Amino acid sequence: ASYRSGYLFAFLGTLTFSFTLPMVKIALVSFDPWAITFTRTTVAGATALAVVLVRRTPWPARDQWRTIALTGLGISLGFPIFSTLALQRTTSAHGAVLIASLPLVTAVLGVLGHGERVSRVFWVGAMEQIRAQLSALPVTLAWMRPRQHHGGAADHPSDQQHRAYWTM
Repeated sequence: ASYRSGYLFAFLGTLTFSFTLPMVKIALVSFDPWAITFTRTTVAGATALAVVLVRRTPWPARDQWRTIALTGLGISLGFPIFSTLALQRTTSAHGAVLIASLPLVTAVLGVLGHGERVSRVFWVGAMEQIRAQLSALPVTLAWMRPRQHHGGAADHPSDQQHRAYWTM
């Protein structure tokens, strides 16, 4: 497999994943967070089982099941329920800003947990992403505060304040 096809698949995965929070936000209008989470888990599990059966993929070795179970809990329960609960309290756009750290955390855990070798450029880019996200955090958190109306004006950072921050 070529690196280009890897980048293409990564892009397609990112693109499809980007629909997650907006679609969950829409689902929250009609469904409970737990119903959304378990529906997502059921659909994903059924799809994965179908792929395994159709492709006749060998079952994992006995010593792999614990790791698979822990990973599965995070993927199928942890992330979906916590992100769904968060979306009850904020917009999908604001949630996405916070979840933007997910690829970096995943990459760093891959490097540290599996001994993957990466270049210095990776670490420079990773540190830059951390810096950018940490610098954006105060504004993101300010925008996530519930709006309190006083005489028609929202107690919320103004658009002018927001633009001023992002041009720094």
